[in-house]
Amino acid sequence: MEFFPKSIIFCILLVSFSLIARGKQDTTYTRLLFVGDIMQHGSQIRGAYHAPSDRYSYEACLKEASKLFQRCDLVMGNLELTLAGKPYQGYPKFSAPSQLIKDLQNAGLDIVATANNHTGDHGYTGIARTSKKLDSLNMPYTGTFATQKDSRLFQPFMVNQNRIRIAIFNYTFATNLPLAKESSLVVSLLDSAKMKRQFAAARALRPDITIAYLHWGTEYEKEPDSSQIAWGKFLHAQGVDIIIGSHPHTLQPIVWDKDEGKLTVYSIGNFLSGQRERFQDGGLCLELVVCRLKSVDSTFVSKVIAHPAWVYKSSTAPAFYSVLFPYSSHALSTARGKGYSTQLDRFMTDTRKLVALSSGIELSLDTVLAGRQKRKTSYYQIGFALPRSPDEINDLVVKHPELTKTNGRTSLLGPFQTRTQATRAAQSLLEEAPDLYIEYVINTITHPSMQAQDSLSPPLKQ
Repeated sequence: MEFFPKSIIFCILLVSFSLIARGKQDTTYTRLLFVGDIMQHGSQIRGAYHAPSDRYSYEACLKEASKLFQRCDLVMGNLELTLAGKPYQGYPKFSAPSQLIKDLQNAGLDIVATANNHTGDHGYTGIARTSKKLDSLNMPYTGTFATQKDSRLFQPFMVNQNRIRIAIFNYTFATNLPLAKESSLVVSLLDSAKMKRQFAAARALRPDITIAYLHWGTEYEKEPDSSQIAWGKFLHAQGVDIIIGSHPHTLQPIVWDKDEGKLTVYSIGNFLSGQRERFQDGGLCLELVVCRLKSVDSTFVSKVIAHPAWVYKSSTAPAFYSVLFPYSSHALSTARGKGYSTQLDRFMTDTRKLVALSSGIELSLDTVLAGRQKRKTSYYQIGFALPRSPDEINDLVVKHPELTKTNGRTSLLGPFQTRTQATRAAQSLLEEAPDLYIEYVINTITHPSMQAQDSLSPPLKQ
C-alpha cells in the first residue's frame, strides 16, 4: 500500500484549512432586535419615582429585558413620548423623565425611533428639547430632527454594524396636535413623493439592508388596515427590506417572504406601557439574524425569532411596571405568584396564535438570556456617496481645522464621539460636499458561525 508524501498531505491540509477560514470570513452575521412601543403613562412615572432620593429609576423595570438586549448587536425601539421637561405627565401629552433614556441605554438599547403621533405633544419646543436631551445623553435617534439640516444629514440613519451597513428610516402618519409648517419639516411624515426621493438617495449610499420603522395603522386593531397594506407594498417596491410597525398597541401579523427577502411586521405591540387591556399588555421583542455573504454581495434575514414580552404591574401603590418574559423563571415566580396567572396565560395564548400564523417565525420560549453585559464601542463618521481620492480628503482637512484630527488617508472622516460633533463637522462641509452623509458605527463581539439557519442561500430576488 502506497502513502502520499508528507509534503502533499501538508498541502492538502493547508488548502482545506484555508478554504474553511475563507468561508468563515465570507459569512458575517449580526443580531438585530426590535422592541415595541416605549411609553410613560402617569401611573408608570409615579411608580418609577423614589421619594427619599427625589429621583426616578427604571433599572428594575428593564432588568429582564437587558439580558435579552445584551445578546444582540443592535437594539432599537419606538420612543412614543417626549422629553419636554417638568411637569412629567402621561396621556394625552406625554413628557417623561430623561432617566428613562439613561436606563434604557444602560440596559442595552442602541437606537430610538422618535416619529410618532405623540411627537408634537408639546409643539416644536418639545421636539427640540427631546432632540437636545437625546444628544446630550448620546442616544442615537431618527425620525425627528432639531433642524432641517439635521434631517438632511440623518435621513436615512446609516448604521455600520460590524461591517454590515444598514439604512434606517422612521415615519409617522401624523401627529396628534397639528404642527406649524416649520415644525412639521423636522418630523418625518408619510409622504410618498418625498419618500421616493429619500429612498433613491439612500440607494446611492449602497446599504446592505434597508429598514423602515413606521408609525401607522388603527389603534387596538389586531389586523392591518388597508393603508398599512398599501404603504407596505409601496415601501417594499422602493427597496425596503424590513418594515417594523407600531401605533396599534396590539400585535398584528408578521409576513416573511423569504423568496423576495422581505419582512413586514404590521405591529410589534407594546414594550413598556401602562396599558392593561387584553392584547395591549405586551408585545414582541423580534430578533432578526442577518447574514451577509460577501462572495455574492448579498445580505438577508436568515432567521426570525419572536420573544414574547409581557408587562407586569405590581399590586403596590403606586404601581410598579416591569417587562417580563413569560418563559423565564423570574416571570413565573413574580407574575404567577402574585395572582396574575390568568392574564399571563391569556397573553401567551394570544401570542402563540399570532406567531403560528406567521410562516417561518420561531417562537422563543426557552431562550437562555445573557448573564453579562456585552461590550460595545460606537462612534460617528462622515462618508461620501461619490468616491473621494486621498488628495481630495486631505484638501478638505486642510481647509477645515476642525477636521485636523481625522484620518486623511481614507474616504471617511472621523471618528466623532458624539452626534453633535459629527453634525458640526458635516455642516461645515455641506456646500463643498453635498453628497456627504453621517454613519453611526457600532462594533460588538462578533458571533461565531451560527447553527439552525434555515438557509444560507440569498433570496431569489438577488
